[in-house]
Order: sequence, then C-alpha cells, then structure tokens
Amino acid sequence: MLGSRNLLDSASKRSATSKAETAVIKLAGRCEEESKGLIELLAKLKVPARPDGSKPKLKAVQVVLKTMLKNGELESRQRKLKSLERQLCVVRESQDQEFASLKIILDQHGKDVVTRVLDMKDEVQKSLEKLQATVDAGFANIERHRVSVEEKIKIDCIIDSLKYTDMGLRKTMITDAADDQYQWAFGGFEQPPEDDRHTYRPPDASNSGSDSVQSSFANTSTTPGSDAASEDNQSDVGGDSTDEDLNNLEDWLKSDSSLFWICGLPASGKSTVMKFLQRNDSVMAALEQSAPERQVFVLKHYFWVAGSPYQRSCLAMLQNLCYQLLHQRRAVAISACEERFARPQSKRDWTVSELWAMISSIAQVFDVKLFLVIDGLDECAEKEHGLLLKTLATFYALPNVKLVVSSRPWTVFQ
Repeated sequence: MLGSRNLLDSASKRSATSKAETAVIKLAGRCEEESKGLIELLAKLKVPARPDGSKPKLKAVQVVLKTMLKNGELESRQRKLKSLERQLCVVRESQDQEFASLKIILDQHGKDVVTRVLDMKDEVQKSLEKLQATVDAGFANIERHRVSVEEKIKIDCIIDSLKYTDMGLRKTMITDAADDQYQWAFGGFEQPPEDDRHTYRPPDASNSGSDSVQSSFANTSTTPGSDAASEDNQSDVGGDSTDEDLNNLEDWLKSDSSLFWICGLPASGKSTVMKFLQRNDSVMAALEQSAPERQVFVLKHYFWVAGSPYQRSCLAMLQNLCYQLLHQRRAVAISACEERFARPQSKRDWTVSELWAMISSIAQVFDVKLFLVIDGLDECAEKEHGLLLKTLATFYALPNVKLVVSSRPWTVFQ
C-alpha cells in the first residue's frame, strides 16, 4: 500500500507519463482499494481478548469464516487480486518490451551520435588542413612577394649604378631618318643613292669590313680589361673575305656572320643610318627570323667627339650596353652579376672586365640574341683605340651576337 502510494505520488509529480505508466498507476490504485478492503475484512476476523487475557475459542472463528465464505467475500477478493496480478504481469511484460525497444533505439542513437561526431571530427580536421594549407600558401605568397620586392630593389640598384650623366645625350642629337629613307638597303647595297657619301662594307675580297676583319679578330681571345687588352695594341683591320655572297644588309642580318662595318666621310650621315638600323622593323624582323627561338635585344652606343672623356671611353660603352640589357631583361641581373647582386648598395666603380663578363655570360647562357650598334668608332678617345678593337674582337667571337659598327675611314680600323 505504501509502495502504491509512493508510485502515485511520483507519477503525479511528472508532467507526462507513458501508456504503460498510466496502466501501472491505475492498477496501483485498484491494488490500494483491494488492500484496504482486505484489511477491513481481516479486522473482522480478529478475536478480541477476554479480560482475563484468554482468547475466544477457535470455534467462534470458524463460525465467522464460514459466514464469510457464504457471502463469497474472500473468493471475490481472491479473484480480484489474481486479476490484478495478471494485469501487472502483462504491464510488466509490456514495459520489458518497451524498455528493450528503447535500449535498441538508444544503442542505435548512440552509435549514430558517435558516427556523426566522428564524421564531424573528420570534416573539422579536413577544414583545419585546408585552412592550414591556405595559411601556408598565404605566407608563401607573402614570402615570395617579399623576396620579389627585395630582388626588385637590388636589381634597381644595379641598373641605377650603371647610369652616367650623358649616357643618352648623343643619340638625342642625331637626326631621325624618314621611315623609308634607307629601306633600299634591304634590296642590296650595290646601288645606293647617288647623294649618299657612305661606303657600306659587307664582305668583299677587295674591301675591309664585316667578315673581312675575321682574320685579325679570330686570333684575339683576350678578355677586355685584362693586361693584354690594356696594351695600346692597335690591330690592323683587314684580310680575307670568307663569304662573298653576302652582298646586302638583309642577307647579313639573316646569316651567321657577326660583323658589319659602315664607313663614311665626316657628316655623311653614318649616325643617322645607325639610328635607323637600331629601331627599324625590317631589321628586327630579319634578326628574329635568324633566331626564332631567341629573344632579340638591340643595344646601341654612340661615341661622340664632343662628349665627356668618360662618354668616349670603352668603359662607358660597356656600361651603356649593360644598362640597356638589364633594363630590358631585368631577371638576368641575378645570375649575370652575382657579386653585385649580393651587395647591391656597393659604391664600387664598374670595371671593363666586370662589364664584359656580364655581357659574355648573358650571351652564352640565356636564350638571347644581341644586336650591337656601335657608332663613331673614330670618336672614341684615341688612347682607347687598342682596347676598343680588343673589345670589338671579343664581341665578334661571342655566340648569338651580331655587331654593326661605323667609323670614318681611319687607318687604325683598316
């Protein structure tokens, strides 16, 4: 009875109950009622004691029991209790089944939760890995950008160090040729206009120039700036021609020949011709056709008799050529002048040998073709004529280099 009351009290405190719980509660209520009836019935069977303490005779009890049996009260109570017992068994079995089902559901739910948690863990791990990769890539880009900026600054310092005051002054003073003024040159040099006072010297057995200087240059392997090159050794330019079929500029540009010499009287317009050659589309087309897999760079220097002593030096010529080359293809500075790149802020002056090594390295290592236009050889400082010829000879010997030079007909160049 106390258990039933506790069960009822516990159930009443809950906001919601299941069907099985409701059935148990109802059965508990009925059990409580039957218990009360049974207690009352048993109370009637109690025989009060006599004053002397003795108990009534058993017969009196038997009489009462017989009376009750007649009335069927005990049988009725017994049937009701049996019925309640069966109902409780049914409810218990139902609850057992429900608990078993709940256990299965909970187990499956637990597995699902664990699976979802593991899946979430994998997704979070993958997201973290992607995030880490993104962060790493970001830092790598920042580092590359930093290195790129540092390299740019170093290259800028190297290029700026090659500048000198009147580097491009002479070129600006040269008259520009009309677009078609010298286009006849691509049809042959045999019949130039009558008013032209130039002597164009492609290879010819009777004239000096172009490959006719090959015999004197081929024996020159000294690097400019070395002791041997510093001697005032004014090489004679002249000798045998090796290619008599080279009879016009266009053919020469497409050939393997390295040197072409334009000779003319003072004020004959040699510089105008040279300026025309270094900017003409037909020249570039011919050069590109001769080296389709290489990038063509046109580098020029104009000696000027009225220029500064430095502008008239071989050092200035090489410095100017290197400046143009690095300005057009900046990345080569990293490997072509490693020592300068390591210390770009160095105030050390450039040397002939250092500049020559840079041009030589670029010409031989990188996929380039250099077209050098050197005007006014005779206007180079007289004391540097020997070094100039040595420098031209080394240019002549380099692969992937074509050299056009101009001068007055001075004996030092013949």
